[in-house]
Amino acid sequence: DEPVESEPSDATVTAEPEPSFELVKATEAESFRVGDTITYTFEVRNTGNVTLRGIAIDELDFSGDGELSAINCPPEAAALPPGETVVCTADYAPTQGDVERGRIDNTAAARATPPQGDELESDPSEASVPAERIPGIAVVKSADRSELVAGETITYT
Repeated sequence: DEPVESEPSDATVTAEPEPSFELVKATEAESFRVGDTITYTFEVRNTGNVTLRGIAIDELDFSGDGELSAINCPPEAAALPPGETVVCTADYAPTQGDVERGRIDNTAAARATPPQGDELESDPSEASVPAERIPGIAVVKSADRSELVAGETITYT
């Protein structure tokens, strides 16, 4: 009637860390002209199975003549759990040179640090926006006199 006790038994299950993430750079701007503001979004999604820390965005190539604003990331970029997404943004004010060139191309990559191992970098992602070109010319014609007199010459400018 005495209970029987077994020897203790241990089981160890190991998890293989597989850090990975992706960056999608985009903008809702379909075209631009001088005076517009283009807002770029940098969507970083943790596609791995470990939390990534210190999400940062690096501009790789930017064809704009002006300066892109600082890239702003929300506090969630400090620690991004698996399956979650964080969106960072930056703004740009197109210049006349950008319109003349016809488009702005912008390429970026993201960086993040897994719990173990070295910092990782995403594949690059690109966003391109064409210029809204509106060619036009205005001609103003004027005469050196307002009354017509037969035989006199009228000079137009």
